[in-house]
Amino acid sequence: MKKFIGIFLTFVFIFSVLLSEYDDLYGSWAFYALGMFMVALGYIYKGDKNSTSCFWVGLFIMLITFLGANVSS
Repeated sequence: MKKFIGIFLTFVFIFSVLLSEYDDLYGSWAFYALGMFMVALGYIYKGDKNSTSCFWVGLFIMLITFLGANVSS
C-alpha cells in the first residue's frame, strides 16, 4: 500500500492508544474508526502487497472493540 497511508494508520493507532489512556470512550471510538478505515482501504486496494493483512487486521480491531464495548457495559 502507499507509504502515506501506512504512516497515517500508524499515527492513528498511536493516537488511539494515547486517547484510550485518557478516556476509554473516545479511545474505543478511535479504535473502531481505525478498524473501519483499515477495512475500507484493504478492500479498495485489494491485490496490493499489504491490503489483505490491512483488511483482516482492521476486522480484528473492529471485532475486539465492538465486543469489548458490549461486554463491559
